[in-house]
Amino acid sequence: MNRFFKYSGIILTCILASSLQLYAQDGSFFSETAGLSEDKPALSIGGKAISQVRYFMDYEDPESSEIESFPELRLDFDYDNENSSMTAKLIFSRDKIYSGIEDIIDEAYTTVYFSNFNIETGFMKVVWGKGDELKALDILNPIDYTDFYNKTLLERKKAALMVKLNKYTGLNSLLELVYIPVYTSVQFDSAEDGRWAPYSVRQLSAFDAAGGTVSYKDTDTLEYSQAAARFTSTFNGFDYGFLYSYGFTPLPAAAVKTPGLIEVKPQRAHIFGAEAAKVLFGLNTRAEAGYFLTEDIEGNDSDVKNNLLIWVAGFDKDLPLSQLNFLAETQGTYILSNSGLKSGDVDYSESGDYSQNIIILRLKDSWAHEKIQPQISATVHIEDGDFMLKPSVALIPKDDVKFEFLCTLFEGDEDTVFGVYDDNDFIQAKFTFSF
Repeated sequence: MNRFFKYSGIILTCILASSLQLYAQDGSFFSETAGLSEDKPALSIGGKAISQVRYFMDYEDPESSEIESFPELRLDFDYDNENSSMTAKLIFSRDKIYSGIEDIIDEAYTTVYFSNFNIETGFMKVVWGKGDELKALDILNPIDYTDFYNKTLLERKKAALMVKLNKYTGLNSLLELVYIPVYTSVQFDSAEDGRWAPYSVRQLSAFDAAGGTVSYKDTDTLEYSQAAARFTSTFNGFDYGFLYSYGFTPLPAAAVKTPGLIEVKPQRAHIFGAEAAKVLFGLNTRAEAGYFLTEDIEGNDSDVKNNLLIWVAGFDKDLPLSQLNFLAETQGTYILSNSGLKSGDVDYSESGDYSQNIIILRLKDSWAHEKIQPQISATVHIEDGDFMLKPSVALIPKDDVKFEFLCTLFEGDEDTVFGVYDDNDFIQAKFTFSF
């Protein structure tokens, strides 16, 4: 992305935040008790020092198994005064330091508090939707697919420059209004130097290696700004919400313009969504559903993605044995108007299957007053039968010290969601010190 837009956004955000802070101190428009604290402004600093090592297993020649180490330092800054606050999260790791300053900034935003609403501005990560492990309506932030399957939900997100208004109505309702002026693209490993490149990226790389050209649309224009609104509330233990966004489909489209040219560009969509969560029969149930209305309603424009349905449904339950908790969750997508799709269409599937379903099963426990936390999860791609299996255990001898040991196994054909990483099975040890 053009650095001018990125740094202009940071400068504008700082100017706006400073102006609002000065206005807050003057007292106009603000309740005397609107802020988080009546004490003097305070800056708190915390973070984590992380060391981790991975052994990628070579089953035929174990001594040749590749080893990677991942040192990382995370710093969290929080500044609060009576009517405003600031949050900054920085991540220092070898890959981020060498890739550019903008990748070191994990989040950086300010919040200004009014009597019954607040405004957040800056580079933010916002989680929407009721899903636990899987999401359908978490649409504001693009996803970092490098090392995707080995990160937490927040770690997978890329911060986006946005202005967000939070308006509280009643005791249980919240209206969120968001404007995102600058488009931030999803991020993939390259097929040449990254082991986590998905099958589609490897296909584009092969096309480029064969003499073709892959071009990427310039998105540093007003055409690619976004807006969204979400309303959530609670009634008699039933949590629900609705959203609308003038945004984009989850992934861009790779359109064949000529036999030697493929253009990759974001796909505009009107997004309508609903979410719900409730305890039913002792199960903590949750669901999300979204409809992506694109410009290709009839399904006859080969360069534009068809309308898309996406959903999530699942539950978790505490079991009457030890501290066991069982989770089951599914995510599905379905491409509409697919009967006439042909080779060359951005939605075309050689298998003729236009639905994709993933199920995740997770069992976790806690022993010795939460100092030992074992867990095992299995994620299965239903259509092709490929899967990911991940057993792990965390040891927490002290509140600020954590040791984690895990194994991640992938299985499936090379053109499937998980099977493309069949050679990436690994064992990992991770040490985290929090301060």
